[in-house]
Amino acid sequence: MTESDIQVREGENEGRFLLKKWLEYSVAKGKRGLDKPAIRETDSPFEDYVIEQLKAIGCETEPQVGVSGYFIDIGVRHPKWPHGFIMGVECDGASYHSAKSARDRDKIREGVLRGLGWHLHRIWSTSWFDDPQKEAERLRQAIEIRIEELKREYSENKKTFVENVQLEQDLRYDVPRVDETMQAEQKQLDQSTERFELAQTSVTRSLFDVNKKDDYRKLPDPKTAKPHILSEKLTEVVSDHGPMLAEYAYKIYTTRAGYRKLGSNFRAKLESAMHRAIRANMIEKVSHPFNSVTIIKTPEQKDVKIRTDDTDRDFYMIPHNEIALVAENLKNKNSFIDNESWYRAILECYGIIRFTQKVEEHLNKILS
Repeated sequence: MTESDIQVREGENEGRFLLKKWLEYSVAKGKRGLDKPAIRETDSPFEDYVIEQLKAIGCETEPQVGVSGYFIDIGVRHPKWPHGFIMGVECDGASYHSAKSARDRDKIREGVLRGLGWHLHRIWSTSWFDDPQKEAERLRQAIEIRIEELKREYSENKKTFVENVQLEQDLRYDVPRVDETMQAEQKQLDQSTERFELAQTSVTRSLFDVNKKDDYRKLPDPKTAKPHILSEKLTEVVSDHGPMLAEYAYKIYTTRAGYRKLGSNFRAKLESAMHRAIRANMIEKVSHPFNSVTIIKTPEQKDVKIRTDDTDRDFYMIPHNEIALVAENLKNKNSFIDNESWYRAILECYGIIRFTQKVEEHLNKILS
């Protein structure tokens, strides 16, 4: 673990922030054993034996996980939980724990580790050698119980954090009353002919029934459609799918117009249609810190909407501010030992299993 693995701002979590600052101080003063190998050796033959038993039941192990005196004898991973370590195993000898000072020191150490999110399972060497089958079965059951706990906690978090996010968004933004919305729409309809044509599209429901895929795909050809018609239909796409990346809106339009590829000519025409709709107040650009992308929505839509159930979207077409909000809420409700565990949890929300270097770079770019 390094200071960069701990994501926290000053004032959010005092313990986590102090640990981050201490790690930074250690690096600056050269007091950390950075020349040590990342994978350390076990402290005793007994730990080697326990590791063999863990591997026999399908677990992955890493000895001596941690830094600066806070080492866990064995970190345990399991294929059923791809988000990092599921627990730590402590292999204790009777001689070490015979002294009261050692036991007291170990209680403090255990409290620190549990405070950092570790779930610990303790094995006494004497108990293991007295009845190895009983202790091995106890270890196996502890692992199964822990996996079920993690899955249950994650399932509950996944179910509630989207609801909490939407509630926060409702409180953060003023939602106009129906009568106010109708008055605003009527004012738009009274303006110029061009604006009337565009506004009429935005305040009415999409002309296509989304349940009738053949009809819904019939959008005017960008090559021949008049500019105001192109803006109208692009607004319909944003109304159905926004907030969304502008690039994703162009791709949807191109596909539903009967073309396989979004070429430079189509992109130019659709960008022009988007700017035309923006000038007519039918589409808005969402303000966000991600300079490399354009996020658009209709005036009625919120800046961010969590749609983890939308499996049609390519991961790279999900708005960056949506991913950032999902990531923030997961981080607030879970303790992740590293960024990879955090990133895998984000992907899990969208039903994505494979974690690649490209995905990691994409998330680094959004969450840095």
